[in-house]
Amino acid sequence: MTESQALPATELPTVLIADDEEDTRLLILEALGKGCPACEVRAYRDGEELWSHLQDGRRQGAKTPSLILLDLYMPRRNGHETLESIRSDPSLTAVPVVMLSSSEEPEDVAAAYRLGANHFAVKPSSFRDFRDLVRCLVRRWMT
Repeated sequence: MTESQALPATELPTVLIADDEEDTRLLILEALGKGCPACEVRAYRDGEELWSHLQDGRRQGAKTPSLILLDLYMPRRNGHETLESIRSDPSLTAVPVVMLSSSEEPEDVAAAYRLGANHFAVKPSSFRDFRDLVRCLVRRWMT
């Protein structure tokens, strides 16, 4: 997007990331920087931080995020618990939530969909594949 086409800051799509692995957060941030340069991106270390941000934003009248990328296994509040909270909040039910995990366990996938995930993706091991996955997710859920 060129500068003349840039949206005002209040209209930028917002992507929220919750992942306890700093390297994974950085990979996602880099992929989003290339795949969605006009996005506002915020990263959190766990589901508790993300949920706290969402609750604070609701109290302050902040705009609703455009997409949430949520790791499954995190300390304090895991991805399933965070997803359940998100889906129980009427102001967030329409927000696409994508679970990203290294787990391929059928129980984890089934639980994510049962709790309201829009998509479940296994984290690729290479940066290139990870970048491509994030770009694909952004195109699918934000257009």
